[in-house]
Amino acid sequence: ALEVDYSDATVVFLYLIPRGLRLIKSVLLRGRCPTEETTNTLLPPLRVITYMAPFADEQYERKEICVVDHQKGAEWPIYLYTLGGEGKEATKKSNENGSSQGL
Repeated sequence: ALEVDYSDATVVFLYLIPRGLRLIKSVLLRGRCPTEETTNTLLPPLRVITYMAPFADEQYERKEICVVDHQKGAEWPIYLYTLGGEGKEATKKSNENGSSQGL
């Protein structure tokens, strides 16, 4: 997962422990955050859904609880993020235009 090119991705679903999320975040952000070299070639923001564990240093945009019938009382969190580019502003514009499909 750390050697994959995610530049064409628009949405990624991750089921990783917190350490894995820390490691993969820089890979996902590659080319999506402004630097002196990428100002004119910035990739669009990436929507990321994490299951069970949140990114430690990111504020999620939305959190849902997944309840399953086969395990009574179990509730597992699902988090939605937008990483890179304009981040939440891009998501807000997307929602205003009706293009968001939710989680």
